[in-house]
Amino acid sequence: METEDFKLAPAMDADEGAAKVIGDDGAAEFERFDVPLLEMVRSEHLSNDIKNGSYVRYHRHCSNKLRRLRKNLKLAHGRGKTFQKKPLTVELAQKDSRHLVLLLFSAERAWSNAMVIKEDRRRRRYVGRRFMKAAKLAERLAEFSRELGEDKTTLEADAYSSWMSAISLLERERLEESLENFKKAQLLFEGLATAFGAQSTLYRERLEELEPSIAFCRYSIARQKGEDPTSMMNAASPRVDNLVAAKIDAALSESRKVQAESFGSVDWCGRNIPIRTEKVSTGQVRCFLAQCPGADQ
Repeated sequence: METEDFKLAPAMDADEGAAKVIGDDGAAEFERFDVPLLEMVRSEHLSNDIKNGSYVRYHRHCSNKLRRLRKNLKLAHGRGKTFQKKPLTVELAQKDSRHLVLLLFSAERAWSNAMVIKEDRRRRRYVGRRFMKAAKLAERLAEFSRELGEDKTTLEADAYSSWMSAISLLERERLEESLENFKKAQLLFEGLATAFGAQSTLYRERLEELEPSIAFCRYSIARQKGEDPTSMMNAASPRVDNLVAAKIDAALSESRKVQAESFGSVDWCGRNIPIRTEKVSTGQVRCFLAQCPGADQ
């Protein structure tokens, strides 16, 4: 079953398909994209029954989705003698937010292919390559998001990339590097859950999925070093780098600002009175103002 495509911002120009130019001096400025990357992934996973291991079905679905995207974006490579690879660049991706979706589902297709191969003993030796490809595509998505996406989109792409890199490294038994990436993804999901409370369920689900992998890495590392495995279970997580921390803080500040503005307002005697606290409803304010002198004027 095909799922409905998400509506992506910003709106596209009817002629060019480019993001709206906003610079007064004619500079090449553009609106940053707000793409719900993780929500899209969750929706597609649910629709294709990933929890029950339907990786073949999901791989086929990703391939079909990518084919449609490339056709609509005029990035089709062609077939046979007409094959001509069309590279995706940041300059090209500025024109349409669907280029980020293209990178996202390219990574998802490589990941689902790796999961399919993992279940086949005869092809098991190729699993690492597919996971590596998925990790590289996820990192490229993160790089494009840093250039083109809003803070939320950038943080989601960074978290997704860290998770995919951790999976790839774990498959190659590079446990310490894998653990570092898992913990980085964990910190990013925690920051997203704090900054964007409306979608905290999505990020909490991701955090729950990370816990077994983090515990496994810590246990395996301790066993390799001949240490007590329980000593690694409560190890402190690393700090995020300054750039990521700044983006989390910026997203949190913006979220609080939006929340503060969402309590509503009341019109009274030709004046608009904003409500500053969530403890007071608009109905209570109207009842109070109705009793004030001049309410009938």
